[in-house]
Amino acid sequence: MGNSLTRLIPGNRTRKRKRADDTFEKSSDDSSNDDGDSLSESDSSPARKSRTVDIHTPKRKNIKSTSKYIYETLFMKGENSDVTIRALGRDWHLHKHYLKQSGYFCGMLSGSWRESSQDVIQLDIPDNNVDEKALKTALGCLYKDDVVLKPVDVIGVLAAATLLQMDGLIKHCTEFMKETISSSTAVTYQAASQMYSLPDVAAFCQGWMLHNVMAPSNLAILKDISEDLMPMLVSSGELWVLQVEMDLYTLLKKWIFLRNNLTWSGRRCQLMSCVDAFFKQLTGDECYLESSDGRKYIKSFESLRWQYVVNDIASLRLIEADRIIPKAWLTSIYRFQWHQLLHVEQGLDKGPQDVEEQVFLARAMRCGRVLPSNEEFCWRWVGYSYGIDGLITYKSRLISLMRNNSSSLNYPGSVSLQPHRSMYIRLTASNINEHGCVMATKSTGIKKISLDKNESVVLLNLENGFKFPLYITVCSLMTTPNPALSVPRLDVKLYNSATCQAHRRNTREQDKPDTIASSNIDDMDQSYDHLSNSCQADHNSNDESQPSQSLSPQAESLLAYLRRSKSSSPTESPDTDR
Repeated sequence: MGNSLTRLIPGNRTRKRKRADDTFEKSSDDSSNDDGDSLSESDSSPARKSRTVDIHTPKRKNIKSTSKYIYETLFMKGENSDVTIRALGRDWHLHKHYLKQSGYFCGMLSGSWRESSQDVIQLDIPDNNVDEKALKTALGCLYKDDVVLKPVDVIGVLAAATLLQMDGLIKHCTEFMKETISSSTAVTYQAASQMYSLPDVAAFCQGWMLHNVMAPSNLAILKDISEDLMPMLVSSGELWVLQVEMDLYTLLKKWIFLRNNLTWSGRRCQLMSCVDAFFKQLTGDECYLESSDGRKYIKSFESLRWQYVVNDIASLRLIEADRIIPKAWLTSIYRFQWHQLLHVEQGLDKGPQDVEEQVFLARAMRCGRVLPSNEEFCWRWVGYSYGIDGLITYKSRLISLMRNNSSSLNYPGSVSLQPHRSMYIRLTASNINEHGCVMATKSTGIKKISLDKNESVVLLNLENGFKFPLYITVCSLMTTPNPALSVPRLDVKLYNSATCQAHRRNTREQDKPDTIASSNIDDMDQSYDHLSNSCQADHNSNDESQPSQSLSPQAESLLAYLRRSKSSSPTESPDTDR
């Protein structure tokens, strides 16, 4: 063993010496060829991958130290300043050459204005959104290429940039607002965009609120929505209603409670019990919207599409039990529903035929649903749909609509027996990110479809790029809009208002209540009586060639309810306190 080891060591030493000698010889050869015979060197070295460099293309690299030096030396320390800007109780020692990047200062310092020759310029700032921090950020942008913003500060910086006419900073603020919109910033961003004439940002914020105001996770935004903004959201045809129009009525109840309890910080599961307790505090016969505190919310409730909120007796009783809206204010809603029911069930209305986009968006029923995963779903939106039991199905990325006439599917309402029914519909599928912004969307557009009994039609085919959860929103119009009948609205009569009493005295209309908005009740009464008589005549007819004219359970119960309301309603004097 020892002999073997002794034999190996000299051999290793011999090889090491040889490598060292070779290395020395190679280095000697290299040093003797200093004139650079690169071809012979490459021939003796192993093969390497060639690299091509474009020696004519310039490359740019920011030297941040230069910008930082300019900002700290000239702006922060004010060295070599040739003008002083006095604003918000502070002096800013700046430089005309840099200030001229601003449109405001460029006009002031370049022309024949008095300030062009002054060493100290007093800057008056009438906008309360511009504070010292915002002005410092805006002026500092004239000395460097980047800006750091926070959502809480961007409105002030935008105000300062608008005042100083700094288009680049304004553009940066608008992009920042779109990127940071959320339930805590949407309302303030929308108000600021209107104040500073940014229509694209205003439209973006409005769209965000229309898509997110009914999301359960965005309850905090309800505290910020004003009494002027909410009617615009509620009345829009682009509002994502989840699930049905009745849920929008419930949202208004939550909104009123939160607007009156800004410090409420309970859990979402506790909110409705707190809302109900809030409205039960009312004493006497007065409803909430008749009170002095509730009148500012009337316009929002007027903007609801009541023909879809009041869709059965259960919904009527629920609304009346809430004591938010006086029972008498709903009279035109009841009669409009009765008019529509009779037209459909007597075969006078087989669905809309030619509807303009504006009319469709103003009168369509809005509903929606969130699909949590890529599974098979089938559902219907509960509510009277004028004889069309529309079943929506999602399967294998196809969304289809079926007109159900099968009694085996347990539809709670009445189903039209007409062989053909037409309707207008717009279905939209959308993905939104964690901030509530739409990332992908696909829509059918407004389209007319005609369905036979139990017929199904594919509405939308989704690509694989759509992710879940998936937001499905639908606008549908089942009946023909009658231009002679306006959209039903609340008959708002403020009997106890001192303003209304003064108005009646001035106009000598002692026999009429002051009505903010009302439908033509007389015309509705005439159509109500005419259709009731024709319905009864058709019901008693023995002509078997005509389709059956019997009323559905919904129509029968609504008719009984109307008759009870009409017979039990006392005649009130307009000046009588309610």
